[in-house]
Amino acid sequence: DGHDLKEDGEGGEEDTTRKESMPDFVINDDSVRYWSDFLKVSFHPRTCHDMTQGFGTDYTSYCAGVKWNADDTQREEWEENLHWWIEECDTLQGFHVLADTDTAFGAIASSICADIRDDFPRTPIVLAGAAPYRQDRNIAQQRMHASAEAISFASLLPSTNIYTPIHGPQDSEPCHVP
Repeated sequence: DGHDLKEDGEGGEEDTTRKESMPDFVINDDSVRYWSDFLKVSFHPRTCHDMTQGFGTDYTSYCAGVKWNADDTQREEWEENLHWWIEECDTLQGFHVLADTDTAFGAIASSICADIRDDFPRTPIVLAGAAPYRQDRNIAQQRMHASAEAISFASLLPSTNIYTPIHGPQDSEPCHVP
């Protein structure tokens, strides 16, 4: 009938009025800082984690991800939330993982995928490993990120059924969509 559903399952005018009164979000260079700024959905509280407790704001090195993995408090919270979501599934058919593989998130994804594989050995894990091209990196940073990507690749392969590396085009390469 065109009405949004309330939590109890009944439609109502209140929901559509609230939706119509929300201001439009304009995407430009000043308003976008993170990938999630492009989303117009609300996340469930169990899907968001404050990862700064594990390693502050240094996400650039693979070693920072290893440090985060060593923090049992962080991992327990993440695993508790994962198992809560799994219990909500009627039929768990697999896991889709998207992670930066040239930063600390490569190490975190490696550890988490290994844990998922241990807990659910027959459940498929499909991983898209993103390693965007960043022109502002100097030679040392490029080597550090290339090393992190190689280590991530080697550590993720045994835990995933399909691993697809994703690289963005360099500025000199034209981007064509057929």
